[in-house]
Amino acid sequence: MKRLRLISLALHNFKGHRDFTLLLGGNHAHIYGDNATGKSTIADAISWCLFGKDSRNQADFGIKTVENGEELHNLDHTVEAVFDLNGERTTFTRTYRETYEKKRGSSTAEFTGHTTDYRVNGVPVTASEYHARVGVLCPAKLFRTLTDPLFFNTQMDWKARRAALFQLIPGVSDADVINGTPELSALPAILGSHSPEEYSKIVKASQTKINEELKSIPGRIDEASRAVTLPAKPEVPLEILRDSLQDAQERRAAALAGGAIAAANNRLSEANRLVADITIRLRSVENPLRTEAIRRQTKFREVIASATRNLDDLALRVARKKQEMGTVATRLTQLRQASIDEKTRQFTG
Repeated sequence: MKRLRLISLALHNFKGHRDFTLLLGGNHAHIYGDNATGKSTIADAISWCLFGKDSRNQADFGIKTVENGEELHNLDHTVEAVFDLNGERTTFTRTYRETYEKKRGSSTAEFTGHTTDYRVNGVPVTASEYHARVGVLCPAKLFRTLTDPLFFNTQMDWKARRAALFQLIPGVSDADVINGTPELSALPAILGSHSPEEYSKIVKASQTKINEELKSIPGRIDEASRAVTLPAKPEVPLEILRDSLQDAQERRAAALAGGAIAAANNRLSEANRLVADITIRLRSVENPLRTEAIRRQTKFREVIASATRNLDDLALRVARKKQEMGTVATRLTQLRQASIDEKTRQFTG
């Protein structure tokens, strides 16, 4: 088990402190005082020295010393902290300063930005080396959890919070919770060999695939519509056949209205023969066109009906997946509540 102690803390030109040293020797300390007397500055100094952020986890905050409402320039802003970890002491020093550069032809140096220097046990190191040594001492999230009472509930990811809570109740598995809750008896069959998180991902992936299939249906219907083509035109145009039919009908009418019965009958027979022949030919031309058009129309309607059935089936699958996701979400809520109830339950007897 790690035992971390703060031995000393020294501030130089850090926020409101020009020079301040706190000697703890690894002992506990209570810091109290009136408002704006520098209590928070101590917590900011420790956090900034280790992680480059203040006690509220903000990297952009006022580090420079201010007098009469104005920042003081050309100063080194330094925090040095000595920690004891299981009997081994380590000194961390972080210095923040302004940088100036004199350009060619200029007699004065101009401000160009800021730089930060790092030292471990007095030895200059790079930023990555410094942060690596700090990580061995105490990881940033662990430090924030121990020092900031709001960090766990407001800034930590919910998955990390859940993992931390489950670590507080060792020995309780998903199977224990399911066996102790009759309402969850069907959950193992639903999950199979997957965890609730894995099954939730599977459901989401399936839903995404179904949505993609739904989007492709209009294109498939349009493709089927383009596949429906009209029959080829007949070899003898319909206009010619209709004109011939009209001519034959006129000749028949003239024969019926003629003088000589025999001649009229002959002409009438010929006209009737021509009318019958043309009518048969006309029907032979029109019927295939109509039959093919009906066949194509029927096929098109079958394609639309099939696509509609597929759409209904996909919609049903989406509804089922949503229902399964709701069941999993309800289960997760019950598990979280069971974890809270278990945590708050006190031992009696």
